[in-house]
Amino acid sequence: MRSRLPASEIKKLIEQRFPRLRPEVNGQCDSYYLDQVRKSRGSTRILRLKRRSSGLCQIKLVVSTPDGGKPARSGEVISDVEALAGIIAAEIALFESGEAKAMPRAAVRPPRPSSVKGAVALVRGDATFRFDRDENGVDPSLRLLYFWEIRNVNGEIVGRYVGKAADSRRPCVRYPRRVENILRGDTYGRSVHYALAASVSQGHRAKVTLLCNVPSEADIDAWEKHAIAVLDCYGDRADQLNDTAGRQLPVAKAPRALDQAIAPVRI
Repeated sequence: MRSRLPASEIKKLIEQRFPRLRPEVNGQCDSYYLDQVRKSRGSTRILRLKRRSSGLCQIKLVVSTPDGGKPARSGEVISDVEALAGIIAAEIALFESGEAKAMPRAAVRPPRPSSVKGAVALVRGDATFRFDRDENGVDPSLRLLYFWEIRNVNGEIVGRYVGKAADSRRPCVRYPRRVENILRGDTYGRSVHYALAASVSQGHRAKVTLLCNVPSEADIDAWEKHAIAVLDCYGDRADQLNDTAGRQLPVAKAPRALDQAIAPVRI
């Protein structure tokens, strides 16, 4: 969900109308938690506000449950304070009702079996994660889509993942850091992190390609879902590492720049 209201006005709205929501602010995002800030399992976060240079604020509503989160109202653009207040109130009510459920199985894959994590335990000594990087003519300082692929010694693809980011630091700095932490014994990570860590012990080669920049006015979530669907990154096969299903855009609406970026890495 996006909003044409400035971040300062949204902040004022929350302070005045929803004093129970506790803020946590960083350079790009404002997160609001109900009554207390709890970022671990069973988070109390109600919404996250991401400030955009375009003037449109991106708002992610997440009803947290022990089993996961449920994104809500992703396609809306809100311009009215009262409309946004109603949405926030409804989200709080849903959270407190205890009736919120995780996303349906058709949209979110169950956790990987423990054998995926067990493969990482074979690693000993050097915990350095080495990978290939292709910037692909993409501006790494702007928001973008990226594609991880893992290939075995025969060059066959055994892992694929599409992600989105505000810049290249997530795939090129934060991912390697998370993978190396797993190699050192950390247990926190998603399917893609464990697959990348397992590639070290299995002698596989990992590569991240910056697919394309996403224009500030474009819906980056829709672009990401389109790429997930086209590149076949979600499903029950071991090589499909995305945990959330994609959705291919109609031919008439698929961004030409995105399809051109996907074509060279499409299997």
